[in-house]
Amino acid sequence: MQLNFNSLFETLSDTSRVWIYTLERKMDLTEENYSREQLQTFIKQWAAHGTKLTAGADIINGTFIVISADESKVSASGCSIDTQVHFLKALSKELGIDFFNRMIFYSTNGEDLIKTDLSSLADLPDELFFDPMITTLGEFRKEWVKPFSKSQLYHMVKA
Repeated sequence: MQLNFNSLFETLSDTSRVWIYTLERKMDLTEENYSREQLQTFIKQWAAHGTKLTAGADIINGTFIVISADESKVSASGCSIDTQVHFLKALSKELGIDFFNRMIFYSTNGEDLIKTDLSSLADLPDELFFDPMITTLGEFRKEWVKPFSKSQLYHMVKA
């Protein structure tokens, strides 16, 4: 499993905003191909106050949907973010895969994804996990996969 994400959304800057959706289960190849097509169609028309957003979207390992928008020219507005959420809720419902369960986390041993819950991660501070609280593309590229103890979520759980 590749853990280097530097080439994702190469035309977008490190300051671009990022949204990460963790799926309750891995998509099969048909679901992934269909979802990728739907995401590309969505991104091509995604706009804030009538102005097209410079954005990208992809599916990683059939388990994560990542959307990024370069807000240096046009910021994603509340309405455009709502549009993104409504689109993903509809796709989630169509596929029968929950994209919005915030209690599902994935860790990795470098090769396999391991589905887990927050309480399990709290007991394994050195476990490499996919941090859903990343907010910029630069963080995503460099720090998305890290030991749980290095995450903001760990410090919230341990507080």
